[in-house]
Amino acid sequence: MPKKCNDRLLIMDGSHYLYRAYYGVPESAKLPNGLQVNAVYGFMAYLRKAVKKLNPKYIVVIFDSETGIVDKVQKDPSYKFNRDYTDNGMYKQLPLIKRILELLSIHYVEPLDCEADDYIGTLATMLSNKDLCAYIFSNDADFYQLLSKKVSVVKMGKKEPEIINERVFNKMFSFESKYYLDYLSLKGDESDNIEGVPGVGKKTAQKLICKYGTIDGIMQRINDLPKTLRQKINSSSKVLEKNRAFLKIKVDVNMTDTKINVLSDKFIKKLSDSTNNLLKDSGVNIY
Repeated sequence: MPKKCNDRLLIMDGSHYLYRAYYGVPESAKLPNGLQVNAVYGFMAYLRKAVKKLNPKYIVVIFDSETGIVDKVQKDPSYKFNRDYTDNGMYKQLPLIKRILELLSIHYVEPLDCEADDYIGTLATMLSNKDLCAYIFSNDADFYQLLSKKVSVVKMGKKEPEIINERVFNKMFSFESKYYLDYLSLKGDESDNIEGVPGVGKKTAQKLICKYGTIDGIMQRINDLPKTLRQKINSSSKVLEKNRAFLKIKVDVNMTDTKINVLSDKFIKKLSDSTNNLLKDSGVNIY
């Protein structure tokens, strides 16, 4: 087991950065022939920064498929119902991104039977147990529950990627990452349209976890809480139970594709090309 994590695996949350790029780069970003490529430009900019920051030996990109989310939506129809998927301009650019990834020999996966988060969680856990250190590239804080000595999260800061490991997490939250799922269950996950305990936000949830550790710990000392808070938590016991199961990222899904590619010097040189050149070299008519 390497102590310094010399062999780094970068797992990119492809759908997350596709979405982030599409809404973060102006729609006016187009090729000379008029083809809109704002999501392509943004996605490649994120990828370059992550590779520069980490200098990984291996890389893989995971995208959500159209069917991967079905199981969770059947369990909770409100799941991600707050997201607008009517604008398909983003998805029209996905094939262009895939062509560039293929040009760069970067393997990508679209799991059909599970959400990308669960696939990422399983892949990171499995490969980090095989003498690799996994870095999950995503601004989705749900991945904090997976932090360990050999699994870190890399998120985009204002200008550069930031590495969130166990030590950084402890400074941010004042409790260990193994309790993050309980914290998330209490406050809910607004980005995924998952409600927590009414009236319990980030600060209250953090205080509760810092003092009692887990939801079970809170319930065991429930009478120590102020009356109003005690009543809210008691009346939300089923919500907490559901949230803890629903928000837990799986680390044991069936892996049908575990291919990861070694990054060569040729790849690094090619990645530094302009995105327009990469599009051209991948067979896209840019004029």
